[in-house]
Formats: sequence, C-alpha cells, structure tokens
Amino acid sequence: MSDVYTFSTLDGKTYTRQLFGLEAAAAVFSEGDIFHYSGLCSVQFPTAPNVDQLLPAVRASWLRLRHLSPAIAMTSSRLPDKAWLYTYTVPESQSAAERWARDTVISYEDELSIVERQLAIADRIWRPSAGRHALELHFGPANKAEGKWVFAIRGPHVHLDGRAAIPLLEQLVRYLQEELVSASPAPAWGTEPQRLTATAVVLTGEFDKYMAAVAASPPAGPPPPPAGFVPFLPPPVYDPSAKAYSVSRLVVFDQAKTEKMRDLCRARGRTMTQLIDSIVAVSHVEAHLREAQAAGGERFDTLAGLYENATNWLLPLTFKDQRPALREHLTLQSPKGTSLFAIDGYNLVLDMGKIRSAVAFDKATGTFARSTNEFWDSTVAHYVDTWGQQKFDLTNFVARWAGFHAGLDEVSAEKVSIPAAVTSSVGDIDRLGMMRDLKPGSGKVVVHDILMAVNSNNPLLIAVYWSFNGKFTLHFHGGGAYHSDRAMDTFAGTFESWVDALLA
Repeated sequence: MSDVYTFSTLDGKTYTRQLFGLEAAAAVFSEGDIFHYSGLCSVQFPTAPNVDQLLPAVRASWLRLRHLSPAIAMTSSRLPDKAWLYTYTVPESQSAAERWARDTVISYEDELSIVERQLAIADRIWRPSAGRHALELHFGPANKAEGKWVFAIRGPHVHLDGRAAIPLLEQLVRYLQEELVSASPAPAWGTEPQRLTATAVVLTGEFDKYMAAVAASPPAGPPPPPAGFVPFLPPPVYDPSAKAYSVSRLVVFDQAKTEKMRDLCRARGRTMTQLIDSIVAVSHVEAHLREAQAAGGERFDTLAGLYENATNWLLPLTFKDQRPALREHLTLQSPKGTSLFAIDGYNLVLDMGKIRSAVAFDKATGTFARSTNEFWDSTVAHYVDTWGQQKFDLTNFVARWAGFHAGLDEVSAEKVSIPAAVTSSVGDIDRLGMMRDLKPGSGKVVVHDILMAVNSNNPLLIAVYWSFNGKFTLHFHGGGAYHSDRAMDTFAGTFESWVDALLA
C-alpha cells in the first residue's frame, strides 16, 4: 500500500506520489485559505549589496537548494476522487530551471524589518490545487546601508514545517555566501529525484504493517465528548473592516532571562515546552477575560460566564518533529533526502478547573488572583499528565496520521477556525546545531534573527516559539479580522507578566 505514497516515474522525468494523513489534511486546510507557513531570517553581509547585485546570486542559490531538496519545486493537485497528488518534473534544461527560479524568487526594494516583512507577505496565499510550485523565496532589505536583508521561504503549510524551514534557510545562506564570491556550475539536473521522499509515515518502515492490521481489524473512532462538555471558546470578535491580514507580536527574552527560565524548568523537573504551553493556556484565558472586561456589557457577561462554566480548555493542534526517528532521512544532506513535512500532530484537552486554580477571577469585583504554586502543582502537572497519555513511537505516529486520513471527509478549514490557541515549539536552534557558524561573531555573513509564522485570517491564536542565539522568542499572531492590535498586546503582555511572576 505504501507504493502509492512513494514517488515513482514512468519516464524518468515526471515523478508523482499521493499525499497521506496529516499532510493531506494540511492540504485541505490550505485549500480553505488557512495555514500558510513562512520561515524568515535576517542576514547581514560584510558589504552593502543592492538588490541588482544580490538577485543573480539569490536565484543561483535557490536553484542549488532545489537540487538538494527538490520538494521545494513540487506542485500539488487534487484528483477527482479527492485524493491529493504531488508532482515533480525534472527541468529539461538549465534555462528551464532558471525560469522556475525567476517565477519563484520575489525581490523587494523597500526596507522592512523581519517582522514587517512577515506581515507584508502574510496575505500572499494560494491553494494547493492551484498548480503552483510548492514554495517561494522572498527577499528584501532591512537596512541597505548596513547590509542587512531579510529572506523568507513561504508556501502552504503542507509543503513546509518549522524544522524544515530552518535548515532550508541555513543552506540558502551558505550557498549565497559562496555565490557572492564565485558563481557555481549548473546543477546536474536529473540526479535530484533520488532525494524526493515518500510521505513521512512511510519512511518509518511501519506503515504497511500498521495499515494491514487496520484493514484486518479497523480501530474504533474517537469517542464523542462527554456529557456536559463545555470548551472555553469565546465568541469570536469579527471586524470586516480590518485592513491587516495578520496581527503579530513578538515576546523576546534576552540570554540572561532565557537562562533563568531554563534553570527554573530544571529545578522543577519540567521542559521548556511544558512550561511555555502551560503559560499560553493560562494567558489565553486571562487575556480574553481582560479584553472582555475592557469591552464591558454583554461581552463581559458572556466571557465571565464561560470562565465559570467551561469544563475544558482546548489545544486543538500541537506538534512534534519526527525526523529524529527517520534516520536515513534526518537532514537535507541525507543522500535519500529529508521530508519537508514530517510533524506528528495531536491535540490536548485540559481540565478547565486546573487553569482556574492558577488564575482565579471574581466577576463581582472584576479582580484577578494568580497563584504560581497552583500553576506548577495543578496547571503544569495536569498538562504533563495529559501530554503523557500520548505515545510518540513510530507505530503511534503512523496511527495518528492514519486517523487524519480516515477522517479527511470531515476535515475543513471551518472546523479549525475557532477562538482557541495553537502552539508549536520549533526548538532550541543552538542546541540543534543549526546556523552554528552563521551567528554574530562567527563569520563574514551573519544571521541575526529568525522568525516562524503560520498565517490564517481566522480566530485561532498561533503561538510559535523557539530559542536562537541564546534568546527565547515567542511569536503570537492571528488573523487581522479577528485580533485587534489591542487584543494582541493583551495576549503578549499577559504572557510576559506570567513569566515575570514565575521568575520572581
């Protein structure tokens, strides 16, 4: 059965495979105009090049990156039976490859910071069925006089995840560093398809065995919510006049504060992910209450009642990178290539009482009472226990993707367009060994910052976070029609104040 999800060719020129599981679900989501991924980095060159000087080197580097990871130039389409298909076509010549580079590299003259550039391209979306190439490369100056430029790799989330975006950016910068010194020879087109990978769960080696077992004994579907289930999902606030496609706030901690957070986690026997996701949970609830309090009237009454009566807080989507288990496909440099979408997706349903114990709210007086002890002993402990019920071995990785695939008819952008929070930990980039010799003080070309974003103009609050160059960053962002600047300030400010309280 895995054959259909593994690239094959009849003529040595065109390669195809079908999509499976979470990647097929991600295609459905992006078909509904949500979940477009951007991985960005800010780069400083030792000289101050202009766009005309950079453009040929950028295109050449993008071509080399395609040869290393041909998945960036795939196209996707939807078949009559609603299955999804990936297609990769070997360039018939170097000039054909260069046409692809001209079509997918977009340059800008205006100076924008890395955050501003992300917001400027946030509404550049396309549906996976449109027949366009998987990813685009955007670049423009942040400060021309200082030689600072921002590079962004962007496309529907099905074509790219965070742990793939960073090595792609890293390799792009390395190629660019070389191309600015001396142009490289044209890649040997036709050899790159050996690095086209099967769908991630096929790479586990467990796929056929699991699917045969499922065919012999189909698993039961997910149980319905228990009686009396009331999720904390505030009614969305929709502003059709909003001009911004996305609203964004960065929470950045310097090296000293980041290390204090790590020390705190070590002292408590918790991981940074367990801490951050738990803070996002209590901050999400508290910030919604504070915004409703400011609005007053019916909005306040509704949110206060929801706070009191909700049984559960939902984390509808969160992720785990499964590449470390795919040893033959671990990195871009792996001879057989690596998947650009190899994340394990799952949800967590937390007891709302464990959140109320940490952030108590008195409707009558409008006052909040935080308890850091309850946060650790109740909220975090409950998060860890709930997370611990997930099994991340390869068989369960396959099982979760198979569950997504079996439920594809029920998957839609509308069903995840809810006022919940979605978290994603990209990880500690320094400890992963990425961009090691591109950090400040380590070379001629320097990567100062990175930024990850998942753009959707819907009510979801996206919280993507990582550590780079010793600094922790959390990127809160969401649809401009559903999140005002004030509301995003409240989310970010509440999160920061919780961190400060825990470090006090």
